[in-house]
Amino acid sequence: MKHIYIILSQSGTGVSKFLKFFSHKEYNHSSLALDKSLDEFYSFGRKKVNNFLNGGFVIEKKDKGVFEKWPNTPCLVIEKEVTDEQYERIETIIRKGFIENRENYKYDFFAVPFVNTNWNIQRADKYFCSSFVASILNSVDIQTIKAPNHMEPIDFLQLENSKIIYEGILQEYNL
Repeated sequence: MKHIYIILSQSGTGVSKFLKFFSHKEYNHSSLALDKSLDEFYSFGRKKVNNFLNGGFVIEKKDKGVFEKWPNTPCLVIEKEVTDEQYERIETIIRKGFIENRENYKYDFFAVPFVNTNWNIQRADKYFCSSFVASILNSVDIQTIKAPNHMEPIDFLQLENSKIIYEGILQEYNL
């Protein structure tokens, strides 16, 4: 068995504060890491720190980009047990699908307001952070409690065979 890691965070960006105001949720961003060090993790968000309108697939680091600009970002790290086969498939999807083709993917600004509705909006090559993580999980037969385009970051706390391994400041994470 192997593990993957889902990082829930709440940076100081205006968008993050806006989402927190309306959602009343502690964490409004989610990312996926393949190893416990969290040296790099993957999500959908802003490509440039100061331009939230230029969004898409991003490789995040706990001390670079958004998290460098907002060093006191609180986070919660969930460790999820997966089979060796699921791990290899996730790694392939991220590396060959998303990293090698990152310019083909865009942030789905249109779908975010419909997360808590019955509208099923799923557009090809467009994701928001939690829909990306949920889509990856669903693609390897890990079921989420909602369809990817209805997942909120906090919903990942309900994954089976998972546990919280850290809660605190992201830049202070060192497991």
